[in-house]
Amino acid sequence: MKKALLFLVVVYLIFISGSVFAEGVNPSNTYSAKGAISSISVSPNGVAVGSEDNYVYFFDTYFRRRWGYESNDLVTSVSASEDLIVIGSMDNNITVLGHDKSIKWAKNLESYVDHPHAIHVSEDIISVGTRDGYLYVFDIEGELKRKQKTDAYILFVKILEDSIAIVSDKRVCIFDLEGNWIKNITFNSYVRSAHISGDYIAIGLGNNDLYLFDIKGDLKWKQTLTDQIGSVHASDSYVAAGLRDKSLYLYDVEGGLKWKEELSDSIIAISIEGNQAIAATLDDRIYAFNLNGVRKWIYKTEGHIRDLQISNAGIFAGTATGEVYLFRTLKDTPATIFVVSVTVIVIISAFAMFLKVIR
Repeated sequence: MKKALLFLVVVYLIFISGSVFAEGVNPSNTYSAKGAISSISVSPNGVAVGSEDNYVYFFDTYFRRRWGYESNDLVTSVSASEDLIVIGSMDNNITVLGHDKSIKWAKNLESYVDHPHAIHVSEDIISVGTRDGYLYVFDIEGELKRKQKTDAYILFVKILEDSIAIVSDKRVCIFDLEGNWIKNITFNSYVRSAHISGDYIAIGLGNNDLYLFDIKGDLKWKQTLTDQIGSVHASDSYVAAGLRDKSLYLYDVEGGLKWKEELSDSIIAISIEGNQAIAATLDDRIYAFNLNGVRKWIYKTEGHIRDLQISNAGIFAGTATGEVYLFRTLKDTPATIFVVSVTVIVIISAFAMFLKVIR
């Protein structure tokens, strides 16, 4: 009886240990749409997902689907706030919904929103950047406040505390909330990737240059990397850049290189949040690293990643084949290390007792 009991204890502890080490490798939840995922936006009260099946899907913070809304054309961009969801579709329409699916208002523009994060909604205003290079600013009720020509197509829009920053084909433009120009920065190569955080603007160019500006448009630093930059992301403390030659770089905001890793294929999406950096590659893999460069896990997806977002709820990844994955955020803390260490010690001790009993 003692032998059997000890054996079961060993097996159980090995199982528990394996679960601890494998935590986060598989998605916590998955949802499948009928079209490619174009855009993901995470708010404190839910997650909006735009799809090329003409639908926007809204999920609660536990990633339970609440509803789907069908637009008249492919959904290219979504932006969610605490109360609203703004949708851009290929028919040049902007539609604003409440979290209860109610239609607040809709507008038809002269062109369509071409990029997943070229719409941003705040408490007071909605900013929209279109394919023909115009920035539209609406109030929450739908009144057009401004329409401003910037450049060619707009890739990224962000409403800040006292300004609006946009990135277009070859420019960074910053306006105050009255529409006056603060900065107009022009590059000598096209912008392949851009990200605007609360404090920084990261730009990856087709000529391999990586730029970091502060939110006022002042240059912090510039690095010339080894290949074209497929994706960039800026947090309040770090900047990540993923390259066509498979290289993943992590810098601090002062320009110091923290680490560099080579992944399995060209890097097409990056996100940094909290204690982790997430990168997606062209061969349909997602990599998770801690900020010291230690790889935590890899996951093979169905289709390559079209958008990648991190929030307190976890990591959201949408693919070209219509899947949306949620990976619960792992806490890289001493508590986890302690649990794993104790588990290993208990396993070794139990196995030693088992061997002693059977002799």
